[in-house]
Amino acid sequence: MRSLFSPGRTPVFIIESRHGMHYGIPPHGDLHAGIKVAKHHHRDEAVEPDAYDRTVSADDEALIRAALAEHIPAANGRLLAAKTCLYNHDTGQRFPSSIGCPAPPTSLSLRPASGHGFKFAPVIGEIVADLAITGANAP
Repeated sequence: MRSLFSPGRTPVFIIESRHGMHYGIPPHGDLHAGIKVAKHHHRDEAVEPDAYDRTVSADDEALIRAALAEHIPAANGRLLAAKTCLYNHDTGQRFPSSIGCPAPPTSLSLRPASGHGFKFAPVIGEIVADLAITGANAP
């Protein structure tokens, strides 16, 4: 099954189902050997980052495996690694919170709302570059 999820073959994906919203990131070079799958708003918890127990339990894993079993059973194989990933977001669920230029454009403002911004860095960089150079973003 490893060839199904090889670099260049599997896209980044989002599954929204009765199990919640899950996302996946394919293998990329030497970064990780398997496909990464996670549940967005894993347990709908608000936590204090410095006091949060980052242990991944069997119940945590089960929340992800339920969606895999139903939607991508070939990815529901042996667990290679499990880690927690905490991020912040604004209450409006917008991502990013704002990217824009005042009129006339004399400065550029960028305020991402999520710690997952690194995943979207290429597209955010393109938007910011367009805004900085032309004052508008290409459609």
